[in-house]
Amino acid sequence: MDIINDRLKLVVNEIGYTVLNDLDRTLGVARNTTSNYVGLRKAKPGPEYLEKLFKKFPQINTRWVMTGEGEPFTPETLNKEYIERLERELELEKRRAARYEKMIDMATQEQEYRIAANFQPLSEGIMPVTPVYPLYSNLLKKTA
Repeated sequence: MDIINDRLKLVVNEIGYTVLNDLDRTLGVARNTTSNYVGLRKAKPGPEYLEKLFKKFPQINTRWVMTGEGEPFTPETLNKEYIERLERELELEKRRAARYEKMIDMATQEQEYRIAANFQPLSEGIMPVTPVYPLYSNLLKKTA
């Protein structure tokens, strides 16, 4: 990576900002500032921007961003930041799994209710005509 813009793009992606305007907001700089530096324009980042970036994200190796020497992140903070990111992702996945479990439980209860309320043995020649969904709608009200 020969130019500062490419190195800056790498660290921005690694710290987890895929929406560059979110990073601009985090740093308190004008909208599209980061995209001007890491996008097609390849403008040279100013010292104020870099100072804000390095203060907000101390794990970024300033020497590497400026010169390309060393590693992109300082070793003492890299593991901590990586673990924190994994913990955040794990928490999101746990919440998503809990929502799916609720949906499965609701669907199972609805199925059981429909079978109990409408199902007649086929030998009697009676088929359910209209579906009944009161249990499902009650569960939705409780979880909302």
